[in-house]
Amino acid sequence: FKLGPSIFADIAGIFRHQFDASLEKANDPLFLGGGIIASALYRGSSGALPPWAIESLPGILRSLFSACPCMDSFLTILIVGTDVKLRDGCTFGCIQPGKRLAGYYYDSMKPRKKDEFMQKISELCGRDDNDKWRKLKVQIKACCGGKKKGTD
Repeated sequence: FKLGPSIFADIAGIFRHQFDASLEKANDPLFLGGGIIASALYRGSSGALPPWAIESLPGILRSLFSACPCMDSFLTILIVGTDVKLRDGCTFGCIQPGKRLAGYYYDSMKPRKKDEFMQKISELCGRDDNDKWRKLKVQIKACCGGKKKGTD
């Protein structure tokens, strides 16, 4: 993420024809590109990645935050990430057209649960300590069904 916000626009340019989000802010390449990254992190946390890979999530989130122009941009990226869907008629790995890139748990998330998730994330991001990144990982994992049985 050393390229800063330009990395988000580059990602949006590459994947814009495959992914879409219903949120108005997703029209901005900064938010669509960042949302695609956030969606991939959510999907990985939902079981698409092994547990040892998820241990790096706090550092990845910190880097994602550093690439954002401000905290509000980071929060918007996390919100858009819950909404990014594969367009009808497109294919991308095992994701079915019309389904969220973030995975099953975000496809079935009720609006109230999504609002609670974003409220908790907003509170955590406003904190001024390094432990917030670990706690942010815990919140993301909780929305993704929690720790999977039989994993370390």
